[in-house]
Amino acid sequence: MGDIMDTVLWGGLVFLLAVGGMFLAMNRIDRSAMPDRKKRLLNYALLAGIAILAIVIFRWHSVTYMATGL
Repeated sequence: MGDIMDTVLWGGLVFLLAVGGMFLAMNRIDRSAMPDRKKRLLNYALLAGIAILAIVIFRWHSVTYMATGL
């Protein structure tokens, strides 16, 4: 049971840190002198990265859960 909780805690921590970094990066992008189209594309790329990270974390947790046979 400890292994399952580790994936939840580590996955949650990594996700929260990544979202925090994404918001800081989006704030910096929005304040930059780049063209609006480039800003929008970079923000979309950051959001896509967070979505992919969430999928990877859920996949890691489910694989670990199934491997323990619970």
